[in-house]
Order: sequence, then structure tokens, then C-alpha cells
Amino acid sequence: MDFHRFSVALRQAKLAYWSCPPSAGFGYRWSPGAEEIFGMLREDVPTNRESFLRLVHADDKDRLGAAYDALGTKHRGYRLEYRIARRDGTVAWVLEVGDPEVDETGTVVEEMGTLQDISELKATEAALQESNERFRIIADSVPAFLWMSDETGRFTFVNKAWLTFTGHSLDSFLGSGFYEHIHSDDIEKLRALDRQATADRREASMDYRVRGADGRYRWYFDSWRPRFDAHGLYLGHIGLMVDISERHELETALRESKDQADLAGRAKTQFLANMSHELRTPLNAIIGFAQMIGEERLGPVGVLRYREYIRDIAASGEHLLSLVNDILDTTRIETGHMEFADDECRVAEIVDGALRMVSERALRGGVTLDTDLADRLPALWADRRALMQMLLNLLSNAVKFTPSGGRVTVAAAPDEGGGIAISVRDTGIGIPSEYLATAFQPFAQLDSSHARKHGGTGLGLYLTKAFIERHGGRIAIDSVLGEGTVVRLLFPSARVVGQAAA
Repeated sequence: MDFHRFSVALRQAKLAYWSCPPSAGFGYRWSPGAEEIFGMLREDVPTNRESFLRLVHADDKDRLGAAYDALGTKHRGYRLEYRIARRDGTVAWVLEVGDPEVDETGTVVEEMGTLQDISELKATEAALQESNERFRIIADSVPAFLWMSDETGRFTFVNKAWLTFTGHSLDSFLGSGFYEHIHSDDIEKLRALDRQATADRREASMDYRVRGADGRYRWYFDSWRPRFDAHGLYLGHIGLMVDISERHELETALRESKDQADLAGRAKTQFLANMSHELRTPLNAIIGFAQMIGEERLGPVGVLRYREYIRDIAASGEHLLSLVNDILDTTRIETGHMEFADDECRVAEIVDGALRMVSERALRGGVTLDTDLADRLPALWADRRALMQMLLNLLSNAVKFTPSGGRVTVAAAPDEGGGIAISVRDTGIGIPSEYLATAFQPFAQLDSSHARKHGGTGLGLYLTKAFIERHGGRIAIDSVLGEGTVVRLLFPSARVVGQAAA
């Protein structure tokens, strides 16, 4: 029973036991299963070395014979792999393991061993070798660096691109040679990140510099991820490194350009601020003296034409001062130096004051001013000067771009969100749709003869947008070419006095 089980085990392992006892003239004696390995009947299984060697594949026969001769009378164990040709024309790889039994005098008592069919193992090895070769070909053809490390973090593989770039051999690289090429400013961060990724068995990535064979460094983006076997056992990491030197150079150039642009912008803003302050002093003097002369405080002006000139000087001075103030406000906003003092503002009072300031201009242009204010309109918690400036900017634009016979209406009412919406609507020339996107940019100008006729700095809407956003609100504009424009100032509920207090 035990011998039967032993025979079954040998057959399942595709293995046969053989012996050559002296009593049999050192002829082969085979256990059951040998006929399956040789692919022949039991009675045809070779019984001596001569008949056995006839079954050996022609490409291995000389090598095997030489191996047997080399063993000679050394009486030691051996392992030999070779092919045998079966009668059906197939070829089988076999592993022969011999272990002679020797007595105390050194005499061979019996030669014995096993013969195992290892064809499947050889096929697997060949497939694995082919797979490795394909991987090597693919890895070496990739225009990037490919690497692998083991579970301890030591590097076990790099492709040809890495070796070509660094000018090193594979043997000098494996282990810890990888870090010899990393820039000193990057190496500690990279080591720490790799240790953490190894401990956590997770993906990681980093930009760092690598030294080439010419001694120069290039930037690479390295991304690596963990490897596991079929049973989930951690094997290490595999990574891919891509040259990003050009991207880094571009980013550096862009940063430098941005820094230069920021510096130029700050210089321009400072210049405008300084010039604005310098211009306001003489303008105030011009306006003040012109008003004094126009009012004839120190005596009459003899020539009537001079009185008209004085009024023109005062009006022009006030207009120029308004432009200077807009530029000064712009520089304050851009430098973050714009200060606001919130106060309780009655919307109706602010609207009435703004309308009075543009009424003369509207009268000269033949434009009718109107209001549409909701009853019991709550007050706004806002900067009084900024609120007045916003309305003046919108009203000035509306009057400027509304032909004679047109109408400008200021409306104010609570909105659905609990805030307050103040709008300025006109029946003017309207704004082309292609200019709406840039309407709130500084120094933006409506490209039409009507706009050029009335002039302006193009800062009104820009400042209005900055002021309303400072109050936590927003500005909206709708316009139809040839029909008119409506601009809305939308204040949030937090700016409504009653709700703000709550």
C-alpha cells in the first residue's frame, strides 16, 4: 500500500526513480512512471546507458556524454538538465539527479537517482525570459527614466535612458547609487519622501534635479507607485521620471516677467499717485482764484468776455480736478490704500445730491432726469463719499451717452435677497455687446464718435465696480445698442441698516 502511494506521488510529480545495482551489471531499473516520461511502453524503457543516450536530443547528446565522462569515478551527486526525444516526435526537458551509494571503502554499491519531466517549468522559464526581454526592450525605448526598488528601498533596476544620461553602468547604480546624481538641495527632501512612501506603501511624486554625464543638472518629474505580488506582499516601488527642464525654465521666465510687470505696475501706480498729488495743488489754486474773479470779490471785471473766460477756466479746472481725483482713487485701490468710513446713508438724500450735481450738464444736453424710489426705503450702511461717487459716475455716463430728448432715471428698491438695488437707466446709444466684457476695466473707452466727443478717462465704471465690491456687493450692466443701458448697484442685506443691526 505504501509503495503504491509512493508510485502515485512520483507519477503526479512526473518523476521516476532509477537505480543501477552491480547485481544487474549497472543496468537501469525504473520505477513506474518512466514510460510516461519517455513516451513509450514499459518494456521499451532503456535498460542501459547506451540505449538511454540514444533517446537524448541530438543538441544535448555530446554535452551530456561529456558530463558523464567528467563524473567518472568521483562518486558524487550531480544534477543535469537536458532534452530527450520521444517516439511521438515531441521533445521533453528532464532533470536528472544522481546520488551514488558508496561503502566505507569508497566502492560504489549502487548508482541511483531520479528523472523528472520539467518541460512545463522550462516553458515557464522561457516565457518569463521572453517577458523580461520584452520589458527590457520597452523600458529601454521609453524616452524617460524607468526604475524599480525593492521592499527595503534599494534600487534594483534602471533603464538604458538613465544609464546613458548619467554615464554610469548598471552595476554602479544598483543599490544606493541612484542618489549620487541628485542635487544636494533636493536629496534630503527626496529621501524623506521616499521613506514615507515606502512606509505607507503609497504613490508619491516630486520635482528634483538630476546630474548628467556632462556635470549639468536637469529638472525631472518623478512619480512612483508601490508593487505587490499576487498575494498582496509588498515588493517595492516602480517609478517613471520625465524631463521637465523646459517647463521649469518657462515657469522661471514667467515668474521673472510677472515680477517685472508687477514692478512696472507699482512704479506706474506710484508715479500716478505722486503726479495726482502734485497736480491737485495748482488746480485748487486755479479753481479758487477763478471763482474769486468770477464773483468779483476784489472789484468788477471790466470786459464781459473776460467773465466768460473766467467761468470756462473754473469749469475746466473742476473737470480736470475730477479726472485727477479718479486717477488718485485708482492708484489707492491698486495699492490697497483706499480707506472707507462707513456711515448710515439715506439713499434718497444721496440720490438727490447726485442729481443736483449733474443737473446742469443734463439741462445743457437736453436730457431729462427722473427718479423711481421705493416708499420707506431703508438706509444703507456705507461710505458716504464712495456711494455718492458711484452714483455720480453712473449718472455722468448716462447723461453723456444719452442724446437730446432722452431720459435718465435713478431707481432704488429692496431686492429679493433683503438687500437694496440702485439702478441708473438711460435711453442713450447703448453699448455694443463686444465691449461689455471690458466695460469695467480701467481706462476702457467706448469706441464711438459719441464717446470721443465727450471724452473721459474711462475710470468711472472701474472705480464704481471697486467701490461696490468693497461694500460686499456687485455691479451688473445690461445694454441694447440704440435703445439704452441700465447699470445696477446691488448691495447685500448686511449693508441694510435694520438688517445689519440684527
